[in-house]
Amino acid sequence: DATDEQLDFPILYGSGRDGWVSENPEGPKDQGLAPLFDLVIKHVPAPTVHPGPFRMIGTILEANPFLGRIITGRIESGTLKSNQAVKVLHHDGTQVETGRISKILAFRGLERQPIDEAQAGDIVAIAGLSKGTVADTFCDPSVT
Repeated sequence: DATDEQLDFPILYGSGRDGWVSENPEGPKDQGLAPLFDLVIKHVPAPTVHPGPFRMIGTILEANPFLGRIITGRIESGTLKSNQAVKVLHHDGTQVETGRISKILAFRGLERQPIDEAQAGDIVAIAGLSKGTVADTFCDPSVT
């Protein structure tokens, strides 16, 4: 059963083929995707940022022939810099490994771009660790 708040949501009409979005099914059809982006900014809350040192849960694991193991996740708190020391904790709290971040990759459109620093709320891919995997916590060595 849906509440009244859940039933009161914005509706947009559009055509991906023709590249337009509008609040009215009849148009205007000359605004491109701007109404969609405006609606996202208006209705989607900003990511919650927690205070404290660097923490990130791994969500995607990849292998790269040049960078090795790459873990992607959203930084929950703190900042992460290239060459920063980190530790990896298993979900039961046991330490999996310690190491340094050799590369931070940020998502820019469909591309991944190397960056020197990332902060809470950013979705990044990190390289430099050999044992951490999905569902492990990647964090500052001070986190217990």
